[in-house]
Amino acid sequence: MPMRTRRYNIQINSNRLAAWAASRGASTRRRAFSVAAGTKILERAGFVPTMKHPPVSQVAFDQWHQTRRKEIVSLAKDAGLTRFTEGQAAKLINLYLKNRFVCRGGNEVRSFHPPIDRILLLSLMRSDVGGMRKKWRDHAKKGWSNLDGEGYTKLINDARIALSITEGKNAGLWMIEKYWDPAAIT
Repeated sequence: MPMRTRRYNIQINSNRLAAWAASRGASTRRRAFSVAAGTKILERAGFVPTMKHPPVSQVAFDQWHQTRRKEIVSLAKDAGLTRFTEGQAAKLINLYLKNRFVCRGGNEVRSFHPPIDRILLLSLMRSDVGGMRKKWRDHAKKGWSNLDGEGYTKLINDARIALSITEGKNAGLWMIEKYWDPAAIT
C-alpha cells in the first residue's frame, strides 16, 4: 500500500529510524551498501513496523538471532552483496533492535545482543573488561565485519562472561555498551 494512503504512526516512524540507523552502522568501507539496500533486506527478513517483539529468553533469542543472521546473509547475497558477512548481519539486526526495542527499556531486552564495532572492542580491550584484555584484542584484530557465525557467537559469549564478572550474572547484554567510548579511541 502506498505511504500516502497508509496512516502514518509511531511504529512506522520507529521502523524507519531503526532501519536507517542499522543500515548506516552495518555498512563498511570494504563491504558497503546503501540505506535503501539495508532497509529492503531488513523488510524481507520481517523487520517491519508490525514486527512482534523477539523472544525474551536468552536461549530462544540466541536461536532466533542465529536464524535471522543466516537469513539476512542469504538475502544480501540475493541482492548482489556477495561479501556480506554474519558480522554485518548481526550489526544490522542489533542496531535495528536497539532502536526499536532496547532504548524503550524494560527487562524483556536483557538477552538482546549489543551492536559490536571497533570502538567497543578497543574500549573493552583498553579497559580490560572482565580481565579479558587478550580476548578483546583478538576480537578487535579479527574485526566485527569479518565475523562468521562461530566467531560472532564466541564474542557474544565473551561479552556475557565479562558482564557477569563486572555487573553480575543478571546484567543485560546491552550494558556492555557502557564501554563504548569514541573519545577514548585515537
